[in-house]
Amino acid sequence: MANITHLLFALIALGFLVFIHELGHYFVARRVGMRVEVFSIGFGKPLFSWMRKGVRWQICWLILGGYVKIAGMEADPKTGKIPSDGFFGKTPFDRIKVALAGPVANLLTAFVIFSLIWAFGGREEKFSTVSQRVGYVDPQSAMAAYHVKAGDSISSLNGSAYQGFKDALYAGLLSDETVAVKGAHISYKDGNAEPFAITVTPYKETPTSIRTIGILAPASFLIYDPEISGPLHKGSPMAESGIEPGDRIIWAEGEPIYSLYQLSTLVNEQKALLTVQRGSDILRIRLPRLPLSSLKLRASDYAEIIDRQFAAQIKTKSLMTIAYSVSNNLIVDHPFVIFDESERAPLLHSGDKILSVDGQDVRSGKELLKALQTHKVEIMVQRGHKWENDLNWQKSNSYFDASMPWAEMEEALAGKPTTLIMLRPIVAAKYSDFAISDEEKKTLEQEIDRRRQEIESKADTEERGQLLALLSEEENKLRLGVAFTDLVVRYNPPPYQLFTAVFSETTETLKSLVSGYLNPKMLSGPVGIVQVMKNSWSSGALQALFWVGAISVNLGVLNLLPLPVLDGGYILLSLYEMVTKKRVNPKVLERIIFPFIVLLIGFFLFVTYYDIKRLL
Repeated sequence: MANITHLLFALIALGFLVFIHELGHYFVARRVGMRVEVFSIGFGKPLFSWMRKGVRWQICWLILGGYVKIAGMEADPKTGKIPSDGFFGKTPFDRIKVALAGPVANLLTAFVIFSLIWAFGGREEKFSTVSQRVGYVDPQSAMAAYHVKAGDSISSLNGSAYQGFKDALYAGLLSDETVAVKGAHISYKDGNAEPFAITVTPYKETPTSIRTIGILAPASFLIYDPEISGPLHKGSPMAESGIEPGDRIIWAEGEPIYSLYQLSTLVNEQKALLTVQRGSDILRIRLPRLPLSSLKLRASDYAEIIDRQFAAQIKTKSLMTIAYSVSNNLIVDHPFVIFDESERAPLLHSGDKILSVDGQDVRSGKELLKALQTHKVEIMVQRGHKWENDLNWQKSNSYFDASMPWAEMEEALAGKPTTLIMLRPIVAAKYSDFAISDEEKKTLEQEIDRRRQEIESKADTEERGQLLALLSEEENKLRLGVAFTDLVVRYNPPPYQLFTAVFSETTETLKSLVSGYLNPKMLSGPVGIVQVMKNSWSSGALQALFWVGAISVNLGVLNLLPLPVLDGGYILLSLYEMVTKKRVNPKVLERIIFPFIVLLIGFFLFVTYYDIKRLL
């Protein structure tokens, strides 16, 4: 019932924006003496119609649009004359005012809506939406080469203030050249922030051709709140960890955790987290767990490992180890030679003593080898903290910084008592290995088969291969089996700032579409717009109101494009007439407009097809 209500509200809102646009045309046309014949909300057969002051008002069944029909937009087919009270019977300047009135009405409406949002205190957003802290960086990107890492801050992109992760997405998708990035390397240990200014080039990061600058996720709070995100799934690996409601993940696999993307990546890397004693220091070092077959071993080293496998009663076809020779009392001797030297990471030193693997104490070579066969995830949580919700968005980043208990984390890792809790190490699993019912497993298998068949039907061999690899990766992805919630912030920039941001995003999107940097498949048509507006109602009235304003800006800007079938096209023709003192022949105008109508309908069908495809 709620979905139907939200859909109805979305359709009413879109109809309202169309009405406002056409009302602008109608009002100014009447003011300059043009005769309006029809005012229509929607296209197709009218559901309701009535006459008022010589104008037929109507509401049609397809309400995803509308029009105002002004007399004299075409020459009389019998006489060839244009009526004096018709559109082309008026001066070019009057025609520009009428054409401009619709887009201006939409832009003014958007500003009024943004002002209302500001007056009512702004929208609720997740912290990750406005976070200026990096959540994860692609290790192969230029960002990583410049040592930008999770936890660092971004202050600006191409000279514009960085408002959140959406800016990073737009920079990757829409920038046709390099992107200037300013920010700071943050040391949470001592609170220092070292400024940096770098230039990076956007690149394609996935088979779906999404361009990125290297920032793959924003920082967020990872809080376990079963009342919001739901209880742990039956058979979830995290059910064995001892996690409690209100716990926040702050450390895992040897690293402070800033985002779910980072946590998931670490879990799936399948590296071993070793606790190592080096002199008087205790270190935590992550090393690749490598198949024995990937190492070039001397006969004595190979025999030693096989003897330990037999003693530990390890039965496996693919024995896992690390690329170092380790004595039975766990003292590191020398590194092994690896067939694929890209795995080489000289992190252990001769003389280091290994104390534990993935949080599990080891006392001998066979215990070390046994512990290396199963990857267990170590996680530390912040417990008993009273989290502030509804934070002011401008203060939320400093709140995030202050909430990172770095000093306590260091003490906890050193074995000192703190308020931080180290959960029991767990083994992550594929979703298909969770304790799910046979019916759920069957549904999962059917969905995977459906997606595989859809991918295999693609003609492009390269794209097909990439998408199949992506599907396989998703199918085999290891999961913890827990959903996290982020803190809520109150996002309330001034109306002009919100308007400028949406206007800029719209124009940049159009520029990138024309230049070819943005795939038209990623755009939304009327169906997608209604879907977005429908979904926004579930996040609150102010969030829904924001989308109404944003779509109003889009309608205003799109209608100003200089295409003959749009308002911008009529403005361009009127300017041409003002400059040349010559009117375009109506017959020529019809020939110009017709192909653009065909193109517009084709584009409408194109984006609608992909809207429906995404919806399904």
